[in-house]
Amino acid sequence: MSGNFRSRNPRRNPNEDSRRMNVFLTGFRGSGKSAVGRELAELAGLEFVDTDEEVELLSGKTVKEIFDCGGEKAFREIEKRVVLDTCSRENLVVALGGGALADAGTARAVKNAGIVVFLNAPAEVLHRRIESDGATAGRRPPLTRKGGFEETRELLERRLPLYREVADAEVDAAAGPPRVIAERIESLLEGHCRKFSGKST
Repeated sequence: MSGNFRSRNPRRNPNEDSRRMNVFLTGFRGSGKSAVGRELAELAGLEFVDTDEEVELLSGKTVKEIFDCGGEKAFREIEKRVVLDTCSRENLVVALGGGALADAGTARAVKNAGIVVFLNAPAEVLHRRIESDGATAGRRPPLTRKGGFEETRELLERRLPLYREVADAEVDAAAGPPRVIAERIESLLEGHCRKFSGKST
C-alpha cells in the first residue's frame, strides 16, 4: 500500500498540537471515503463530516435531486459553501465529494486547512463498488452521458492529476476493508507528526 507523505504545500506549523488538525479524504466515488473516514475519526478521536451528506442537509434534497433541479453548477455552489465551512473548523476527518477539488479556490482552502489523503483504486474496483451500492446509486447522478464503467474510467483518468496535485499522501483504497485503510492512514499521520516534531520511533 502506498502512503508516504510528500514534502509540499507549506501550511500551518506542523509542530502545533497534533490534536488540532483536519484530515481531508479525497478520491473518486466508490473509493470508500465515507466508510474509511468514519473509521479514521473513531481511531483518531476526531469528528467526522461527509460533505455530500452536509450538502443534502443544507439543501433538503439528495445530490441527485439537486442535479435534476439545477444541474452540476447548483450542486458545486452548495458543495463549495460546505467545504469552505469545514475548512474554518478544526479536529475533523472530512470525506470530500469526488469532484470537490476541481474548484481552484476550494482546493487551496483544503490544502491550507489540513492534511489531504487521496484514496486511490483501479477503475474496475470503483465501478464494481458503485454498482453494488444500491443506496448510493439512488442518491447520486451520472456525471456524463456515458454512465457505467466508461464514465468511471474516463473521469478517474481526468481527475487523477488533480487528486495527486492536492494530496499530501496517497493510499491504496483497494488494499483492505475500511478499518484497515483507516489504520494505515492513522499510522501515516502519526509518523508525519513525529517527523516534524523531531521525535523518532
